[in-house]
Amino acid sequence: MEGSISRSEGIIRDNENRLNNIRNTIADIQSKIKNIQSNIDAVKRQSNSLEVDLERARSDLSVSQLKDNNLVNDIKALKERIIIE
Repeated sequence: MEGSISRSEGIIRDNENRLNNIRNTIADIQSKIKNIQSNIDAVKRQSNSLEVDLERARSDLSVSQLKDNNLVNDIKALKERIIIE
């Protein structure tokens, strides 16, 4: 009887150790998931910021091209006036 009780207690200790290992594994996985989610959020913020920067750069390019075209037209007009005079 005592041997049976002793074996049962050993099994219980083994099971408790396994449960503790499983709990630790779960905690590690949850921590990794939290870190990954944090990284995803950071990448999303960076992506949004880059998209805004890209739109600003496109807008700046359009404005610069328009100014360049206006200057080219102004230069042509001045050259034509110089030739006429």
